[in-house]
Amino acid sequence: MKRLELYTNKIVEGLGVSVKEKEDMFAEMLDHLKQLKTQYMNKGYGEEDAEKCAIYDFGEEKELRKNWL
Repeated sequence: MKRLELYTNKIVEGLGVSVKEKEDMFAEMLDHLKQLKTQYMNKGYGEEDAEKCAIYDFGEEKELRKNWL
């Protein structure tokens, strides 16, 4: 798995929701992360740095999970 998918999976795996809800949340979060990555790449960042920046902007996994619980 790629960095963005791994990060997103870590967020949704700890949530006490149905499989369908996890799949929907995963897809939505991944879409947002890909958009952030694209924005950074458009600013001249390389792919790896753009992914790292997107993840940083999105937030820390534990905090995101806590907000959804």
